[in-house]
Amino acid sequence: MLHVTPKTTSREVIDLVIMQLNKEVIRKGLGGPTYVDSQLQNFCLVAVIGPRERVLRDDYRLLHLQNPWVKGKLFVRTKDNLLAALTQGETADV
Repeated sequence: MLHVTPKTTSREVIDLVIMQLNKEVIRKGLGGPTYVDSQLQNFCLVAVIGPRERVLRDDYRLLHLQNPWVKGKLFVRTKDNLLAALTQGETADV
């Protein structure tokens, strides 16, 4: 479970999501992919509402999101796949 406070940053959310994904991959014996700490910088947090996307800075405090973004969804995504919500649909709700 993720408890978001006024001090919670995008980077904290990304790191927690990736760590939880790693644990589930290992628990289920899927063989991968898992990510090491040095790879966490390859991920970003994206706010999506309709066809609009906004990449959030690592130091962005999530409770500072304002309309229309508060009505959108957040996705953890690799930085090389920033337009995934538009091209692949919603696949990774956070």
